[in-house]
Amino acid sequence: VKREPWIKATKVKHTKGVERRPSFDEAEWKQIYTYLREWVKEGLVLTPEERGGRLHRSGPNAMHRYQRELLRNYLLFMANSGLRPNEARQLCWQDLRIEKDTENKPALVVEVAPTTKTGARTVVCREGTQAYLDRLKQLSRHVEPGDLVFCGYDGKPVENFNKTFASILSRLKLLDDRWGKRRTVYSLRHFYCTQCLLSGIPVHILAKNMGTSISYIEKHYSHVLTVMQAKELQTKKFKAKA
Repeated sequence: VKREPWIKATKVKHTKGVERRPSFDEAEWKQIYTYLREWVKEGLVLTPEERGGRLHRSGPNAMHRYQRELLRNYLLFMANSGLRPNEARQLCWQDLRIEKDTENKPALVVEVAPTTKTGARTVVCREGTQAYLDRLKQLSRHVEPGDLVFCGYDGKPVENFNKTFASILSRLKLLDDRWGKRRTVYSLRHFYCTQCLLSGIPVHILAKNMGTSISYIEKHYSHVLTVMQAKELQTKKFKAKA
């Protein structure tokens, strides 16, 4: 070699830290489900006492009411199951069952279809999730085992809940998170993951239930894992030596 070759060193890229997914905190989620509770009642008035004093919709028809109830219970289900939107879209009534846990408490078990992103898997929902499906079942006209759980008034799958959800978030001024990232229905999956981690569910169990990897959770939710170690990180002050 007659001369020493000049090689340009690779530029070291600065790490950007944890890549957070847009989610909600507990106060924001409370704001959402409180609003939904009143939203489904809009247009309802009390009928005369001789008719039982029950709620009756004066303007919009039954289909309009069903659509609002559908969205409300869908969002509550998504926040407590951690399912991907496409997994919930394919969900049929025959894919749901109730089983007893180790403490003999009823647990809602969901069988995710093999045609979804990560294939078939069994999901255990958070306590109380069954109530949202029970409410929906009372309203729906499509409750046969092979019928879709989250279907329109005509029994066909709902293509996208994001448009109406975005409208609701806009009214509540919650459409974008503090970093300017747009929130969608998928953000409820991230909310579910965050709440499960904060409640002490082991990462490997949560990853299996969500159909994702441990490394994915560690990458995108390391800020939550850090908060979980707050007790260990809050060590006593160092004693200054004279």
